Amino acid sequence: MPPNSSSTRHNPASDHDGITGQAPHPHRPTLMGRMPPSLRRMSSNGSLGGAGHLDVPHGSDHGGRSSSSRGTPQDDDATSVYSFTTHQSEDSTTKKAKRYLEMQVAVQEEDRVKMSKRIMLIFLFLAAVATSLATYFLLRNAQEDDFEKQFRSYASEIVSVSTEHVENSFGSIEAFANSITSAAKDAGEVFPNVTVPDYTSKAIRVAELAANSRLVTYAPLVSAQERVGFEEYARNNIYQQIQEDLDYLNIDSVTAEEVPTIPKVISYFNLTAKSKFQEPEAAPGPFLVNWQRYPFEVEKGRVFVMNNMMRIPTIRSAVVAANQTLQATSSFLEALLGIESQVIQPVFQDVLPPHRDSERQMVGVIWVVLNWANYFQNLLPTNVNGIYVTLKSSCGFAATFLVNGLEATNLGLGDLHDPSYDDLVYRADFFNFDNTDASLTSADVNGEQVGTQEDNVVCVDQLVLELYPSDEFKESFSDKEPIIYAVVVFCIFVFTGVVFLIFDWTVRKRQSKVEERLTAQDKIVSNLFPGTIRDRLYNMNDLETSDTDSMSQQTARRELRRDMDDPDILKSRPIADLYLETTVIFADIAGFTAWSSTREPGHVLMLLETIYGAFDKIAHRHKVFKVETIGDCYVAVTGLPEPNKEHAICMARFARDCMSKMKDLTRKLEVSLGPDTGDLSIRVGLHSGQVTAGVLRGERSRFQLFGDTVNTASRMESTGKVEMIHMSSVTAEILRAQGYGQWVRQREDTVVAPGKGEMDTFWLETKGMTKARERVEQGLATGNAD
Repeated sequence: MPPNSSSTRHNPASDHDGITGQAPHPHRPTLMGRMPPSLRRMSSNGSLGGAGHLDVPHGSDHGGRSSSSRGTPQDDDATSVYSFTTHQSEDSTTKKAKRYLEMQVAVQEEDRVKMSKRIMLIFLFLAAVATSLATYFLLRNAQEDDFEKQFRSYASEIVSVSTEHVENSFGSIEAFANSITSAAKDAGEVFPNVTVPDYTSKAIRVAELAANSRLVTYAPLVSAQERVGFEEYARNNIYQQIQEDLDYLNIDSVTAEEVPTIPKVISYFNLTAKSKFQEPEAAPGPFLVNWQRYPFEVEKGRVFVMNNMMRIPTIRSAVVAANQTLQATSSFLEALLGIESQVIQPVFQDVLPPHRDSERQMVGVIWVVLNWANYFQNLLPTNVNGIYVTLKSSCGFAATFLVNGLEATNLGLGDLHDPSYDDLVYRADFFNFDNTDASLTSADVNGEQVGTQEDNVVCVDQLVLELYPSDEFKESFSDKEPIIYAVVVFCIFVFTGVVFLIFDWTVRKRQSKVEERLTAQDKIVSNLFPGTIRDRLYNMNDLETSDTDSMSQQTARRELRRDMDDPDILKSRPIADLYLETTVIFADIAGFTAWSSTREPGHVLMLLETIYGAFDKIAHRHKVFKVETIGDCYVAVTGLPEPNKEHAICMARFARDCMSKMKDLTRKLEVSLGPDTGDLSIRVGLHSGQVTAGVLRGERSRFQLFGDTVNTASRMESTGKVEMIHMSSVTAEILRAQGYGQWVRQREDTVVAPGKGEMDTFWLETKGMTKARERVEQGLATGNAD
């Protein structure tokens, strides 16, 4: 049926460019600006069919017609072909630009995804490094804390036990001294003429309590006035007390009388003489006489008794200090057996209460030689090694011991600990012999001068313990656990990253397959349905679900085929539209039935695929939508899915090009399909009007046209002639109304169409259109379109 504008002839040049038959594209400058250089060069030099580079005759409008007159039919034909060619080129340029923009968007999206992955991997790597380092330092610090805590615990234990031990030792020595005073009082003896009964047994017990002391000696102080009487006392009692000790020690190899070297008078060792033997003491008193001793030694016929111990400077100084302080005192010795101390415990005339200490008078001493290493033994578990113990005296003396488990080793004099552990020192008071720090310069004992004043400047010891860890001790609390855990944590992150990469690769591979499948499905769907119908099918599930429960477009695509076969889909609203202005074409291959009956199936399909494939390309250029092929009949429509005012013009051009292409193809196919292939031709019918278009759902759903327009177009084809384009009066009137009346020639005879009766129909003149098209194409090829 004629369009509403049939009463007023439409001028194509009024709102179209006349070359493409379309309104100028408002966005072309933007697209051109974003096109790649190759496309811009093609557009600028006219290879894309840009209209600006074709010479249109002066004085004519864009449609090729003069502004004052319509022009000849040949000019209109040439302009139509020219418009078709340029329209095709501009469509190609626009589509390339759109494809380029789509590719750019896709590339940008892909770049963003890749950047996100890189950022995630970098973040994962940094997190792995940070977490591994944090794990390492946390565990290492925990080990450091445990190491310091354990060291202080063991150091405290060493100080506590050893301090208690040394206090017990000096307490036992003091008790032994008091027992001598008490025994003398009970026996009615007067110092210095006192002999301790059962001395060896008592001294053994004192030595055990004093950390296995090496020597325990009782030495009375003998003044010059008392010397003669004491020597007389010694001659009468010395053999008896020595024999008593020999009997207690079960030494029967010698008797006291058989030892000829026992001095009868106070003596000393003359170390300067060649004999290095005992000689009578000629020095003035007082004398500190070695009277009773444990262990009792019989060596080479000698018994070391009756020796003046005041000859030894260290003993003399200690005796002076003890006499002045009335307290036990000590001094360090470096002996062959290790670092030792001599302890001088005063023996007093009387046992007095503490408030009368100042009244006490020293009449002798207990001389004990003890090894300090013994005080640090059996203090630690067997698996705990490497604690330095430095014993320091306020008098400037220091000795270092290394405690390993149950053993304590003497390292020598001085502070020999590892200085790298100075900050971990554990310091504690060990033992104080007196409350005074003052050095003593008095050189007298009980009023008698002992040597010179300079020789007897003594210092009262105040003992301090300093404990330090060693590398060995630290290593027992430091293992490879921090670095092992750090490596494990790092490996976990690396494993996570590898899993992520594998997962990403798997997802991308699967997505690629899905995209390939979806692309193939899209291609199939695009061939079966118009774009608008296809989009409505894709979004069908989304329209039926809530915003929070909508399916993605890919999900809709995957579900499309299943949904189209689902009987429940028939309960939903049909997908159909009414298009008021369309043109339908039926193109039938004349002689195909007879030809195909003598051909192999492969040849039949080769012919149809070749011809229909060429028709599809032509349809794409002219914006013609292919509906279906029914055997040897090709059905297409213009004006849908996008409305097109020039639907009849586009279809006329399409029909003309299809007829021309048919001739070319059949001639070329004669070589492979037989000589009578060139005799095949097409019969074309056109009709314009409204149609109902939609998807007929169910099994094998497809897009179809319905309505009288389709039936009439089919009648136009069936009542037409070979190699001619037959159209209804409605289509002819539309072409005339749009200024293409020269294309229309009325059919001489009246057509009687089944179901329609008599009809006045028309032929589409293609001869002039073809010649004009050839002239324009030749002009485009040479660069001159005059």
